[in-house]
Amino acid sequence: MTAVRVQPPHYVAVDVETTGLYTADRVVEVAAVTVSADGRVIDEWDTLVNPGRDVGPTSLHGITASMVSPAPGFEEVAMALASRLPALRVVIMVPGAPRGLPTRRRPH
Repeated sequence: MTAVRVQPPHYVAVDVETTGLYTADRVVEVAAVTVSADGRVIDEWDTLVNPGRDVGPTSLHGITASMVSPAPGFEEVAMALASRLPALRVVIMVPGAPRGLPTRRRPH
């Protein structure tokens, strides 16, 4: 995984699929898209993540156990994701989440 250096004034949109909707749930897929201030896509990155447990309701995210079994664990993809999130504008996408959704306390 190659690190991408992002220079302001760019934005990074992050989308995460998890095994469920609670703090004990795990990441099964993560994606980041870097967009310039004028709307040009600069970088796209995504990966499946092996949660080290059941993938949860496939109807929630469409990801099956066979899809994530060869995937790296979160610890292996964390640095690649972090390299795309410099100290600039990050947009966290949580479609359908209730207002006031608590921040996850666990790193994955």
